[in-house]
Amino acid sequence: MSLDKDHYNDAISVNSTLDSAASSVVVDSAGHAANQIAASTAVHDDQSKSSVRSSPSIKANVSDQLLDSDTLLRYKAGMVGLSESSVQPPKLAFLFMTRGRLPLAPFWERFFKGHEGFFSIYIHTAREFRYKPGDLPSAFEGAHIPSQDVHWGEISMVDAERRLLANALLDPGNSRFILVSESCVPLFNFTFVYKYLLASPEAYVRLKNEPGVNGRGRWRREFLPLVKLEDWRKGGQWFVVDREAARIIVADEIFYPLFKRFCRPPCYADEHYMPTMLKVLMQGNVANRTVTWTDWSKAGAAHPAQFGAGQVTEKLIARMRGPPSCRVGDEGVPCFLFARKLMPGALTELLQLADFMGM
Repeated sequence: MSLDKDHYNDAISVNSTLDSAASSVVVDSAGHAANQIAASTAVHDDQSKSSVRSSPSIKANVSDQLLDSDTLLRYKAGMVGLSESSVQPPKLAFLFMTRGRLPLAPFWERFFKGHEGFFSIYIHTAREFRYKPGDLPSAFEGAHIPSQDVHWGEISMVDAERRLLANALLDPGNSRFILVSESCVPLFNFTFVYKYLLASPEAYVRLKNEPGVNGRGRWRREFLPLVKLEDWRKGGQWFVVDREAARIIVADEIFYPLFKRFCRPPCYADEHYMPTMLKVLMQGNVANRTVTWTDWSKAGAAHPAQFGAGQVTEKLIARMRGPPSCRVGDEGVPCFLFARKLMPGALTELLQLADFMGM
């Protein structure tokens, strides 16, 4: 492991307070990593030197230069306590990254019903999208966060993930953070999902060491020395993380600038940024798997299979759940808790199957 997470303490603990923001905000990220990065810039051009050297710390005289809203949000999130024990019961934070509409929201409401106080919901949409009264079930009211446009395959996808995490971190009761989309659905009832996720101290992120042009072939020498080729990982973006991992992701000013600059199509930051960073910083606390089922069985497909009206059956749900071939502690459990891509036309069948699914 190139870095121990202890070397990243400054990045996940914001020592400044916003009360002093009228004068200046100084946030120092990972002194050890910063020294490594600064030293490495001797092999790059002057522009690269400036960019990477400035990334570990941000200094702003707020009276002259206002921090952008995302930066301020991440600083606020970094100041909320890491400990989960002081707020009971711990909650699951569901982070919906969407274009706008949530056509499967009625099924999600069935999932959430009766478990108020044990979950939080946050919705990220296109920048100009607004929900009208009555568009969403009551469980989703007030969940829409300030959002920016997201473009497939670009760093804006990572920005949206970090924005969702930062908003959710502001609630100290949130214990696990689950990224889903408008096409995701739960495969089990809330109680099963809740116990499953809280029973495991690990984050669920795929850390695939994939050869070839679509895996390690996307790594560039500009990532050195922070990310070596052997550290490069790939995974789907649909994660579950705990507060520690969420704080690392939100506070990061070391890895993010490198991925923003050097991971551009055909390198896709949403596939590599989080898996690579968590592999480097906290591999021992990450289960190398996802809990979101996706059908990639069609060879060479750029996108997973979709399931619409007339396709969602008990047999398909059983296939998505799979056998109890994964483990949480000493217990054998199904590997998947959620599935995608379920289309709007599948809503009727999903509601009809809710009893079968234990909801």
